[in-house]
Amino acid sequence: MRSERKLSESNRDRRSRAYEALAFVTRGLDACTSERALAIRRTTSKAHLDVFALVSNNATKYHVIWSERLLNNRIGVGLLPHRAAIPESLRAFAGPRSAHTKPAFLLWVANLPPRYKNVWHVEDDVLFSGPWGRILHTRDEADILAHSCRVRPKSWYFSRNGAASDTNGGLCTFDNKPCSAFAEARVDGRFLRIIFWPIVRMSTLYLSRLTAHLLAHGSTTSRGHHEALVAIFCSSMGANCTMRSLPTHLIGRFELGGAPGASRIMDVTAPDKVYHPYKCGEAMNLHGSVRMPARTGQKRGVT
Repeated sequence: MRSERKLSESNRDRRSRAYEALAFVTRGLDACTSERALAIRRTTSKAHLDVFALVSNNATKYHVIWSERLLNNRIGVGLLPHRAAIPESLRAFAGPRSAHTKPAFLLWVANLPPRYKNVWHVEDDVLFSGPWGRILHTRDEADILAHSCRVRPKSWYFSRNGAASDTNGGLCTFDNKPCSAFAEARVDGRFLRIIFWPIVRMSTLYLSRLTAHLLAHGSTTSRGHHEALVAIFCSSMGANCTMRSLPTHLIGRFELGGAPGASRIMDVTAPDKVYHPYKCGEAMNLHGSVRMPARTGQKRGVT
């Protein structure tokens, strides 16, 4: 009787736990990117995390071959909405390097089943040098969980938005105010928070409200780059939105795509760390993990 009661309680706990989705966003499926998606699936619990590989360009026969392999390993495969399908009100949320993938991600999340409480966004050049469960299986209830930094209001993130047509600098605005107006006053100056998208988890409640706001106002009063606007919108929600950083002990080396030398492949110097950008091509074995060096090198700084 006692064991039956424990089993019943265990089943009830499973049902009460919220599901999460993980979007592995890639420009195309090949041997390397599919192995990276498989590494996430193999090293995380299958009970409450659904993994999806989202391809941002047109499907080809080459992609189909790898798609079938992912599907056979319980990884969903889909195409992100084409750029032509992105409403004008969402295009300023894009970026000069990531093109339309971020607004396309918002539209993809909007069509997910309601069982998901949170969604991870993971780009294909993010590497975790250990079992992915160690970073994805977290009890943190924040609406936004990400690596972030603070920048001054004069940063390019806030001097322009992400619309491709605004190459020369359309102003970042929120609720018809310059984004710089939302800077936080600190002892050493005024700063705004940047949310880094290579690996970020956001609640579906937050994402639904952000998408609704941009669809309604993204063509007029709220136009900003995705790394800039996410934190500002969360702050505008007051107590209904919380932001926290990924644990610092899990961050190895983290650079954005425009950083000097960011296109090169990084040296992985420690286990259980996030590295970005870690491009496909080197140090990958058939299991999607990395070959650790014989000796740990000098610890890299964190941006």
